[in-house]
Amino acid sequence: MSFRNFTDEIKKGLPASNYLLVSSDYFLHIEAVSLIKGLVPPAERDFNFHSFDLLSTDNDKLPFEQILDVLNTAPFFSGRKFVVMENIQKLLKKDIQKLEGYLLNPSESSAMILLHAGTVKKDMKERLRGAKQIVLDIREKDIPAWLGL
Repeated sequence: MSFRNFTDEIKKGLPASNYLLVSSDYFLHIEAVSLIKGLVPPAERDFNFHSFDLLSTDNDKLPFEQILDVLNTAPFFSGRKFVVMENIQKLLKKDIQKLEGYLLNPSESSAMILLHAGTVKKDMKERLRGAKQIVLDIREKDIPAWLGL
C-alpha cells in the first residue's frame, strides 16, 4: 500500500479502527497527520483529535495507559475520535503488550493511527497485525501523480 492508498482511506473517513502508517520520510508523517486532522471539524478538534509523540521530552508526557484511556473515552459531539501516536518504534516492550491488548478489543468510536519511522521489524509487524498497515513512502514512478503532474 502507498500514500495513494492512504488518501483513499482518508476519503472514506478512515473506516478501520486501527492503522499503522510507516514511512522513512518525516515529511510524509506530517502530511498524514494534517490529512487526519482535516477529518475533524475545527470546532471539535480539541475534543476529537489527539496527537502524542512518543519521542517527546515534555515533563508532562502522558503514561501509555492514559493514551489508551483517551482512545477508550467516547468522542464529544458527533462522529469519531482520532488518536495519533507518533514514533511508535520507541514503544517500550511493556507498552507494546498493552497496545496488543487494545488491538484485540479496540474502541468502536475511535480511530487509532500509529506512525512508525523507518522499517517495521518482523516481530513488531506481527504484534500489530490488528492494525491496517499502509507504507506511505512514495515510489519514484508515483511522484508525478503525487505532485499532480
